[in-house]
Amino acid sequence: ANPSEEDNYFPRWRHKDWFVGSSWASGIIKRDVGPDPSGRNQESISEAVNAYDALSLYGAEMMDVFTADGDTDKAEVARNVRDTGRMMLVTEITAAKSYWQVCDGDCGAGTQRIYPPAFSPKVVGQIWSDSAQMQTWFGSSWWKVFGIQLMPQTAISEDLWNPIWISEMLPQ
Repeated sequence: ANPSEEDNYFPRWRHKDWFVGSSWASGIIKRDVGPDPSGRNQESISEAVNAYDALSLYGAEMMDVFTADGDTDKAEVARNVRDTGRMMLVTEITAAKSYWQVCDGDCGAGTQRIYPPAFSPKVVGQIWSDSAQMQTWFGSSWWKVFGIQLMPQTAISEDLWNPIWISEMLPQ
């Protein structure tokens, strides 16, 4: 993300889709390949969630340090960093629960199943502009697809993982 509103060369939110709520790992055009017919894609939502959690924690820590030093200008910048990280984090978690975590019915907390009944996987490995797939770049084994969504495990994982989805996903 580019922090400058005046920069004419780079967009402020190159990777973030504020309408969908998630980020995109790859754009429409791929270097040395050209346009991808499936458009943009995102594989590991947990990586994006952890990046935005880190951004919000970094901003919060910077804000504490600058406030303690009496530097109100830098503390305000740090507050903006924290709040930007928080906004990106909450939209990414909401997108994860909507698009990557597939429940049979109501997933709770206002999250409804969006895929047709014919889509049977409990997790989506890759989201494209035009599709959702049960696979990763490195294989389509179920443990690879679940693993890329569940790792890394950090404190924010408790907010990311929907308990209803976890109970449906795990073998009984």
